[in-house]
Amino acid sequence: MTLVFTTEHRFEKLADGNIYSITGLYSLKFWQRYLEKFDKIVVIARVAEVENVYSESFLANSRSVYFIPLPYYIGLGAFLKKRSIIKKILTEQAIVGRSYLCRVPGVLGYMMSDILKEKGIRYGLEVVGDPWDVFSMKSFMFCLAPLLKIYSYFSLRRIVCNASAVLYVTKEKLQKRYPAANGVFTTNASNVDLPDNHIFKSNIRSIQTGQKKFIILSVGYLNQMYKAPDVAIDAIDLLKMRGLHCELILLGDGLYKDCMIRYATDKGLSDRVNFVGNVLSDNVRDYLLACDIFILISRTEGLPRSLIEAMGAGLPCIGTRVGGIPELLDDSVLVKPDNAKAVADMIEILIRDKDFAKAQAQRNFEEAAQFRDSLLKERRENFYDTLIQILK
Repeated sequence: MTLVFTTEHRFEKLADGNIYSITGLYSLKFWQRYLEKFDKIVVIARVAEVENVYSESFLANSRSVYFIPLPYYIGLGAFLKKRSIIKKILTEQAIVGRSYLCRVPGVLGYMMSDILKEKGIRYGLEVVGDPWDVFSMKSFMFCLAPLLKIYSYFSLRRIVCNASAVLYVTKEKLQKRYPAANGVFTTNASNVDLPDNHIFKSNIRSIQTGQKKFIILSVGYLNQMYKAPDVAIDAIDLLKMRGLHCELILLGDGLYKDCMIRYATDKGLSDRVNFVGNVLSDNVRDYLLACDIFILISRTEGLPRSLIEAMGAGLPCIGTRVGGIPELLDDSVLVKPDNAKAVADMIEILIRDKDFAKAQAQRNFEEAAQFRDSLLKERRENFYDTLIQILK
């Protein structure tokens, strides 16, 4: 059985024909979960031709994983110029007899779902984020943002209602806002693939009495401002003014990295904010084990892998009240998005109240165990079986 997978994720292609995930998230390891049920995967996504890639370990194609490249674009204007070509390719790939899965939100998933609906072909969805939150962000305060928010919200509601199977990454949040039709198979499973050995045994972190320097870690790609690196930098600035020596380490690369480096420098924080860039997933654990507090102060989220990994490392964590983050963290460590003072206050509380910090670390460690891949595998496989069964 062939699975056709449509995604907003962008890929890069070398001259030798090999295709690589830009972030490493959609490498061959990612596709393995689907290949346990499907013989072949056809990936429909944007692919750019490049001369080199970040890492060979980000390889995404194989004999079993084949790509249908879409014209490469970034941004609404570029998409509109290539929309007709993209629609033609998607329509050509809507073929009876294959299983279809769209990872949404995203305009490509919306288009493909509508095409499949028009042709009478049943499809499944993986709902991994909330466009209503995305286009409500301050960083999207431009003239078309309200229209894009409404378009994306109703588009996602429509295609979810028309889907024959839906997997949500949250337990409740996305299900309430984007409900499936009555009688449709639904399940929830994090898109996190957290092997059992990524839960660090007996490693509950403790902030030490007399500690002079505190390492704050955040993870997130900087192609958008979703992870609010500017807010994190502002929080470090506030903590500096309070006499606390906190160093912020930011893992991840992207379009806004240089801008954020200048932002930190202008605030006189070049010695307290370290932009590491992209880090291989196996090396992220080293940073987790070396820090004191993990923050994920996103403006929008699904169910974040980086936060679950930090919880599994036995770290006290701070998050915002968006997406699936409240389903992961204790309410006492949640803050509103775009509130640097609230972030700084919570960091200071964890630093000064060592018992509270240790209790949060213990609680997070135990909660992360629920996201072991061995526990989530059954839910995913039931979903894939449903994708196969709806063809019969």
